[in-house]
Amino acid sequence: ARLGGTWRITNATRYNCEKDTSPNRCAYAYKGASEGQRILYDAARVELVAQGSKLLPVPKAKGDNYMTWAELRQVSTGQRFLFSNLHTVGKDKDHKVKVRQAELALAELRAHNPDALPMIAVGDWNSSRFEKPSNGPYDVYVKAGFVDPLGGAYRTHKPKRATVEH
Repeated sequence: ARLGGTWRITNATRYNCEKDTSPNRCAYAYKGASEGQRILYDAARVELVAQGSKLLPVPKAKGDNYMTWAELRQVSTGQRFLFSNLHTVGKDKDHKVKVRQAELALAELRAHNPDALPMIAVGDWNSSRFEKPSNGPYDVYVKAGFVDPLGGAYRTHKPKRATVEH
């Protein structure tokens, strides 16, 4: 609402509870909610076809991490695509958990993409090309066929196979 115009959010529901405004005394009811993980889109340019979320496993006392997804249709062309927003745990020591979260998020995307639509993945993966032992979530997505348009190569600032100039 603060942006004005035709901006919309895919799902304003915060919690997957019968009373979706609070996680306290939650009687579970899936509503596609994803706490703070949201997808914002311009309804003048794309139309929301479907949306959902996936709660991901986290180490004890680490809060919740989600991947949220939306199938969108470009108004001008009718072209459909999937868009996702993934938030993984934040510590380097949780590398294996981040990789598992990325694998589960990718599996969820594939499950909601029977037509093999193009997919765009963004988010706070809490990982970098300088992380040890590797850039786990990034590696999972690249291995699955996603392309990094900026060509981020491991352990360097020099692009590798970039598909855009900037």
